[in-house]
Amino acid sequence: MAERVQKFTSDGTFVTKWGTRGSGDGQFYTLTGITVDSAGNVYITDRNNERIQKFTSNGTFVTKWGTMGSEDYLSYFPQDIAVDSVGNVYVTGYSSNYYLKDRVRKFTSTGAFITEWGGNGGADGKFVDIGGIAVDGVDNVYVADSGNKRVQKFTSSGTYVSTLDVPYSYPHYITVDSTGNVYISVSGRIMIFTGQGGTPAPTTTPTVSPVKQVPGGSAVPHALNNDGLYKDVNGNGAIDFNDVVLFFNNMDWIATNEPVSAFDFNKNGQIDFNDVVILFNEM
Repeated sequence: MAERVQKFTSDGTFVTKWGTRGSGDGQFYTLTGITVDSAGNVYITDRNNERIQKFTSNGTFVTKWGTMGSEDYLSYFPQDIAVDSVGNVYVTGYSSNYYLKDRVRKFTSTGAFITEWGGNGGADGKFVDIGGIAVDGVDNVYVADSGNKRVQKFTSSGTYVSTLDVPYSYPHYITVDSTGNVYISVSGRIMIFTGQGGTPAPTTTPTVSPVKQVPGGSAVPHALNNDGLYKDVNGNGAIDFNDVVLFFNNMDWIATNEPVSAFDFNKNGQIDFNDVVILFNEM
């Protein structure tokens, strides 16, 4: 599996790339989030290495923080990342430890811990299956609370402000534009909320059909990593060998009846045996 960052101009011209699979500086094991600060430094959530890595804009390694397996406030499987106007870094993440899961943690640009908030639950300021994070122009923080089907808004210090209810399952990733409009990826769609998170804005953004239950599956597939890739093919809440078998036996059906982007695990624009291999390797 390729574990790398690619850089392009705004019109899609390739500039450079960096990264390979591994645990050394500049290597990754499941990249999940990326953000850039005002100076052009690049921050990446290196999830399965349980760390954050920082690079210059041309890919030169700068620093890292987090220790694999430590279950401290620095690591815990980071999911997504955002930077505010003064360079503070916000990271969402989860853990098998109930007391560490579903939290936002705030750091300086060099990785010094500042504060954290969240925890597992359905109350204001709590999360279930935390996902993407974004910061607007005045440093409000937006967090995808996937399991609770909402996006929550906070001040930069973690004080709860408001909730955007998402009328579809599982909001994944978020971004905010210069006028404060909030864009949310959710179940094969992009939803746009007007500035200040009022009501969904009118949009002609193309949508992708929701995923369907695959023949032989026990339920509708799930994107367990909040990455838009539905690797829990049989819908039983886990990625296991049954998903591999079901996917392999239904490749043609999936290519015809499902949104290809939801099952194109190697991102080559089609459903093929390489997707089976990737799914097998993630068990």
